[in-house]
Formats: sequence, structure tokens, C-alpha cells
Amino acid sequence: MEPINETTKCMRVWATIHCSASGEATACCSSHLGTRAHREDGSVITVKDDDFADCLRSITISNMRKEMMAGKWPEACFICAEKERVGLNSQRIRSNDILYRGEILTEEPLPLRNMELWLGNLCNLTCKMCSPKFSTAWRREYRKIPEIRSFGLAETESVGDFSVEKLEPVFRSIENLTVAGGEPLLIPKFYELIDYLVDRDLAKGLNLSINTNLTTLPDKFIDRIHHMKNVRVNVSMDGYGKLNDYIRYG
Repeated sequence: MEPINETTKCMRVWATIHCSASGEATACCSSHLGTRAHREDGSVITVKDDDFADCLRSITISNMRKEMMAGKWPEACFICAEKERVGLNSQRIRSNDILYRGEILTEEPLPLRNMELWLGNLCNLTCKMCSPKFSTAWRREYRKIPEIRSFGLAETESVGDFSVEKLEPVFRSIENLTVAGGEPLLIPKFYELIDYLVDRDLAKGLNLSINTNLTTLPDKFIDRIHHMKNVRVNVSMDGYGKLNDYIRYG
């Protein structure tokens, strides 16, 4: 059998749910908006919906699996395709290294193993590479500029507006949970989520990965993370001193 990384297959569309900061189910954080999980009626599955756990069976993601099974790169995967073309590592390769266990893949999804939950765009920084979609601090800056407001770019605000309880079927299936924002350590829903996992005796079986700028480290975060099976803290940092303050202003 051909090694998976020598094909176009990506385990993300077989075993991962990604939820964007706006609450929409998508195939991957590296792909563009065309990978939002659509139902047959054209509507987009969101984290608020009862069928969120079934987003891997959506028309969009099912079609991506079919293309990969045929040896094609889905259009939405152009970032990984281009990186691999020039010999770089990619999200696809990293995901396969973590999630692939030698299964014979078909057009059907596998049981969920991984969830990426972007909790909203509440954030205290205006990082140069970011936007209002992921930062309310950037949203405030955009609202000062009429020319930008006219495109609607400043109107996005999403701060964990969903039911944690509805996601319990997902939590009972997955092994890995990645949380991001915005800045998750500032988002109340993050602590509600961890408390729910602890109360339901689910935390001890989950590997938690959190993406944070670490400009704040609340005691309530420290007090909770020891309940998880493993915890990985990914700190967003591009320099120190004046360089860091210029890139990640706030």
C-alpha cells in the first residue's frame, strides 16, 4: 500500500472536526471558506446545530474525500499542495503523522479522533498578521476606518455562543482537543468547557492543546489543566522586546 504522505489523502477529512471562530464547521484551518461543511440544501453546519458531530458526512467534506481517493488535490487544499510541491512540511503531513494508523481509507469517514475548536474572536492584541475575524481588538481598529467598514469587515464578533452540552458526543469520541480563539484564556466559554469535561469525567481521557498569546495566565487556567490527560501550550511569539510589541501590539 502506498504510504499516505505520498498520496493526496489527508486524515483531517476522515477524522477531524474544525470549528472556525465564527462557529462554522470546516475541513481545516488552512483551507479557505469554500471548505465550509454544507448540507444538501446548501446551508452551512455550525457548532450550534444538532448535527454538528456529523459534519464529516457533509457534501463539502465528502466530496473532498472522493477527490483524494481519486488522487486529486481538492481546490481548497492549495496551500498544502504548494508547500509540498516545493519540499516544505504541510498541515496535511503533520495531521497524517498524528492521526493515521494504517487504515484502508474509503470514501466513508472514520470515527472522530480530533477536534479543533476556535472559541471566538475575543482578543486583547492587534497582531500584524491577524484580522477582526480572530481579534476584537482588531475589530475596534477597523471600525475607525469608514472605507473598511463599508465591506462589513468590522462586524464580526463571536465569543463562544454555543452549547457545550451539545458537543458531548464529540468529546466522547475524540482523543485530541485543540482550543484557540481569539485569545482562549480570556474567553469565558473556555473555562465552561473545561469544567464540563471535568464534571462528566471526560477530561482525563483528552489531550488538550491550546493556542495562546500568553499575555495573561489566570489562576483558574492553572487550577483546571491538571485534570486533562496531557496539556500542550502553543505560545504565539515572534520576537521579544520592541520587536514583539511591534508585531503583536496591545
